[in-house]
Amino acid sequence: MPSGARQNGIVSSLVAEASGARGPHAGLVLDGQFRLDALIGSGSMAHVYRARQLVVERNVAIKILRTELLARADVLARFRREAAIAARLEHPHVAIVHATGTVPSVGGHPGGEPYLALEFLDGPSLAQLLEREGGALPLGRALHIVLALCDALGEAHARGIVHRDLKPENVILVHRGDDADFVKLVDFGLARMPGSADVQTRAGAVLGTPRYVSPEGAQGRDVGPAADCYALATLLYQCLAGRTPFDGEDALQVLLQHATASPPELTELDRARGVPEPIARVVMHNLAKDPAARAPDARALGRALVEAARVAHLEPEQIGLSSTLLGSQKTLTPVLGSAPTACPSSQRSGSPSGRSIHAKRPAERSVASPRRARVRRAAAFLLYFVVGALAALLVAHGVGLLAPPPRAEAAP
Repeated sequence: MPSGARQNGIVSSLVAEASGARGPHAGLVLDGQFRLDALIGSGSMAHVYRARQLVVERNVAIKILRTELLARADVLARFRREAAIAARLEHPHVAIVHATGTVPSVGGHPGGEPYLALEFLDGPSLAQLLEREGGALPLGRALHIVLALCDALGEAHARGIVHRDLKPENVILVHRGDDADFVKLVDFGLARMPGSADVQTRAGAVLGTPRYVSPEGAQGRDVGPAADCYALATLLYQCLAGRTPFDGEDALQVLLQHATASPPELTELDRARGVPEPIARVVMHNLAKDPAARAPDARALGRALVEAARVAHLEPEQIGLSSTLLGSQKTLTPVLGSAPTACPSSQRSGSPSGRSIHAKRPAERSVASPRRARVRRAAAFLLYFVVGALAALLVAHGVGLLAPPPRAEAAP
């Protein structure tokens, strides 16, 4: 049983309030070192317990696959993927996996379920913070959180790993030193590793949570680091505007919007009118439909955001960056040469609507001809049926769209 491995856990809302329920495994001692004390979360995939690691006397979180899912090869693969990524990825903003193992057969319990021993994260998820703060955050606080995510995902991208399920529920904020919003990224269960060809990917499944899925992901196409950059831009957009670029009760409608619709300009939304233009440009360019028009990876996106903050004359302490980092031209080489923007150079498109970086203001846009509008409507109508047929096929094969999980345990 490997121990001491670092990993982006499956802890999402491990920080969910302890209900006091004992759960089916409470009282067990796993591998002689993890005593399961209380059930703190339970979702469609797993139970999560607060546990005590007896040798070192610390609290940990133990995630145990639900017994009825042992026969599901896809679920087992997702669980094992977490442990595999642990061996590849080590970063302070990624949650730790201390050990992996298998639940033993004890008494009337048959055992055999895999488990992960995870870092216990005593803090709210970003989703809980946004709810508590009325849906949005001050600019400096939002940038501080997203830049930490860029740092963590940048390490993942450098190792060929794509998260594919970035969302507020998978971002935990803990208190470390003088940082009350120290970021821990969790749940790489849907991540793609170099050379992997899991069943979900081969089936062309729509992976992730609809509100944060990239246009290429919404169409069941292969995704790379640029898809995570799209999710990061969506997350920052939400933190600043109090809403995601696309929303709705119907998952297919949301996926269709990602694939075909232009998001509202960030600074045109009431709660985001004060966002500096350089930062707004970074966000909007990373919501481009074409992956090639976005930042190539999370590190490039982070550099562009820091450069935009510098151009907007934000003080380093406002976003939790040292003056050395904020002022380093070597570290902050803009992705577009000397321009303080977020996209790799592209002559075709820099934004979701296909406009270049020096796009005209909304009032200056040319009005599309009726014929062009009809063509766009027909294309959208066709895509809607394609996405619908894909979803029906996936549901028929037991894959389906991955909707937000139950509140107690987000995205196990």
